[in-house]
Amino acid sequence: MSGSGLDGIAEEARGTLGGDGAREGDFIPAGGAEKTDDQKKEDEAREWASVPYVLGGLLARAMPELQAVYSESACLDWGRATVPVARKYGWSLGRFTAEFSWIGATWGLLAPAFAAFKQRRDNANKRPVEAGPEARPEPEPAARTHPDGSPIG
Repeated sequence: MSGSGLDGIAEEARGTLGGDGAREGDFIPAGGAEKTDDQKKEDEAREWASVPYVLGGLLARAMPELQAVYSESACLDWGRATVPVARKYGWSLGRFTAEFSWIGATWGLLAPAFAAFKQRRDNANKRPVEAGPEARPEPEPAARTHPDGSPIG
């Protein structure tokens, strides 16, 4: 870069593109080959698959048996099935994927804290278990007395 700051970047861009740079409406290549429609569909499917995958991860913390249901491959199959519907109705997750990841990461931190709190609360609310007959103390022997109440012996 010959200059500094934004002027240097602009100068480099003019040198790369030739002339005074791009004009409105000019195509500026992004550097990579254009993705095929199949590649775009697969990218969209992975994006949509993140929804049940994150949801399943959250549910599996409470119910571990669901982990097999919300497997990566099952979620990806769901994502592939969702792409045509999403395209038909113009749905997009592009701007919400970061939020889904954040929710999953936050839940990963909060879930153990909630579980510990619940366990402590449950332990505090437990009633003491009544002891069986074998655990009861022996009653003290009654003082030996005559019917009139005077001690024997």
